[in-house]
Order: sequence, then structure tokens, then C-alpha cells
Amino acid sequence: MRKLTTLVFLGALFIVGAIFTVRSSQPAAHQPAQETSSRLPPIGSTAEVKLPFYGCEKSDDLSRIVEFIRENDALAAARYAQLHCIDLKEGSKGKVEDTLAWSMEVCLRPVGSNRCYWTRSEMLTD
Repeated sequence: MRKLTTLVFLGALFIVGAIFTVRSSQPAAHQPAQETSSRLPPIGSTAEVKLPFYGCEKSDDLSRIVEFIRENDALAAARYAQLHCIDLKEGSKGKVEDTLAWSMEVCLRPVGSNRCYWTRSEMLTD
């Protein structure tokens, strides 16, 4: 079961890497400022995890994972996440506690948890 979970997460990492690659290749002039902020769920709302991914207590840890993904090193991202983050399962829900528009990160407090975890906004649906 652990191997299947790892494979699902590695698949999600490759999807995220593809999203970053496409976004970084598009000129910023084609993306209105309002479009970026509208993709972040509102603070206080409930969001659902649509793709399994990591949730980290520190935004810096999530940023480190994203860097590994951008460098096409999914294995390093998975290893780092095992030490610093939790697994956010597909279909799980939580309350949006905070957002960072510049990095498109959301701090999601899973149901039953007393802390929020930073994850990528594209992994969530509201």
C-alpha cells in the first residue's frame, strides 16, 4: 500500500512539474492580475484536495519541494517531503487558514487537525 501511495504522489509531482513548466513558458502579459488571485480559495472557506500532494507546516518546506519538482527531481521531492510534510489525500477536506498569492500556496487545516499545512492551490478545489 505504501508503494502505491508513493507512486500516486510521484505521478502528482510530475503533473505539478508539467503545470509549472507550462506556466513558466507563458508570457506574464497574457495573465491578468485578477486571474491569479481568483484561483486562490478564500480564507475561511472549505477546500477539497483534488490531487494527492504534500502539506507542509512551513511554507519554506513546500517551496523546497516545488524547487525539486521544477528541477525534475521527483525522488528528491518525495524524500524531502517524507521528513518535513504530511500526505494530503485526494478527496480530503479542510478549512483555508491562509494564502500566499505570490507563490499560489494555501494553508489548509484538514478536518480534525489543529494546524494548517501549506500546499499548492492547484491541488485544491473549492
